[in-house]
Amino acid sequence: MDEIKLKPCPFCGGDAEMRQGKHQGLGTFYVSCLGCGARTDLEYAEEFAAELWNGRASDEGDDQLRAQ
Repeated sequence: MDEIKLKPCPFCGGDAEMRQGKHQGLGTFYVSCLGCGARTDLEYAEEFAAELWNGRASDEGDDQLRAQ
């Protein structure tokens, strides 16, 4: 399987990593920022957690928010 690429944190620009959790005894995944601790909700597949993290309105919009 190809490595999942994660975008930088939309809040602080920090690096993010995929983490494993548990919910009701089931393995789950979430993405967490190593800088500010922002994170996604729990998902049952790495791909879904990555989609939540990487799913932004637009990269251009992120740049405009950081410039403010």
